[in-house]
Amino acid sequence: MTKRGTDTEATLQTTTELIGDRQLTSVPTLMAGPLHGLGVRLGLIRPDSANTLLLGLAIAGLLWAVLMLLAAATGTLNQLLSLSVIAGHVRILVALPLILACEGVVEAALGPFVRGLMVSEIVRGAAVTALQRECDRFNRLTSSRLPEVLLFIVATVPDWVSMDVPVFGATAMRPVHTGAEMPAAGLWYWLVCLPVFRFLLLRAVFRLGVWYLLLWRLSRIELNLVPTHPDRVGGLRFVAEVQLGFILLTAAVATVVSAAIAEQIATQGGHLRSHYGTIVVTLLACATAFIAPLLMFAGRLWRVRLRGRAAYADLAAGYVGAFDAKWLCGGAGERDLLGSADLQSLADLGNSVQVIDEMKIAPVTQEMVVQYAMAGIIPMLPLLLFEFPMDEIAAHVLEKLLGA
Repeated sequence: MTKRGTDTEATLQTTTELIGDRQLTSVPTLMAGPLHGLGVRLGLIRPDSANTLLLGLAIAGLLWAVLMLLAAATGTLNQLLSLSVIAGHVRILVALPLILACEGVVEAALGPFVRGLMVSEIVRGAAVTALQRECDRFNRLTSSRLPEVLLFIVATVPDWVSMDVPVFGATAMRPVHTGAEMPAAGLWYWLVCLPVFRFLLLRAVFRLGVWYLLLWRLSRIELNLVPTHPDRVGGLRFVAEVQLGFILLTAAVATVVSAAIAEQIATQGGHLRSHYGTIVVTLLACATAFIAPLLMFAGRLWRVRLRGRAAYADLAAGYVGAFDAKWLCGGAGERDLLGSADLQSLADLGNSVQVIDEMKIAPVTQEMVVQYAMAGIIPMLPLLLFEFPMDEIAAHVLEKLLGA
């Protein structure tokens, strides 16, 4: 077995133990691939851990420290610390660690996701073999070297060949027609920092796509979805738990967009109002990328809901008729009704029908929508300082407190 296979097997041990008698030979994992292997060899990721934040902090710290040292050595530190290049710092110090931390959060939810499908018997019989096949496909894609090599090339080429690509923000793409006069700090940022950030972002998007491929294939497996399941999505709440892990990726994207807007205003002037469209598009794009794909289960859940309604309508009609005949028309006394199991069964039947009526057509929870909205909106809030400067806000607060 290869070293990469050994690392992957170690990360799967806890999950397979949880699944118990119904364990698969492998479960989906993001703790694989060349970058993960490098983190393990450097001691930044433990083979039995899903914590990738330390790797992100180490990469960000190294890139930013070298950037600062080069700027200090060439006398360009003041320029580098100006608001006109704020998005460059945000990409390295904030977004990059968030992207890698997101991977660890999602990984921690994948184990309970598979365990939930198996233990609750949503996947059973022949569907187990189909799920195993999709898990193997998932792991082949996440552990393969080829996708990461290709993504690194795509991330590097624009800056190394000085492609003239229209972008948003002064630090989003290496300027064309710059020669040897570019300071060393600038070269380090354009040729190393930015390609590394872009590679990690593309890698995260690729892995998000692999997850969606698994969900799409899962939605076409014969699932034992239960219309009366208390999660109101037939038992698929485990999908929502994994999807919540990608909130950090949303926050990373929103943070970079916010910093790029600040950079644009600082370098070209203008008002925040002129960028409202960009903010709205960013929020809609995040909603489309991270919530809308869960609608792939809509058809299956809608059919389960319809079947549940029909089945429980027939059951309710028969039970209510029998209850009526026994307790209202059959002469049974009220004293006999007190404490009767028939009454509790009637209440339980009513609760089951209510659960079916409340079934959703996608494993999207209110908690998920709120958290994704907050992850997209909170990074945008500092932009309000362009419209309402801090000194004005402080003066207004003091005026209210002092009653002036």
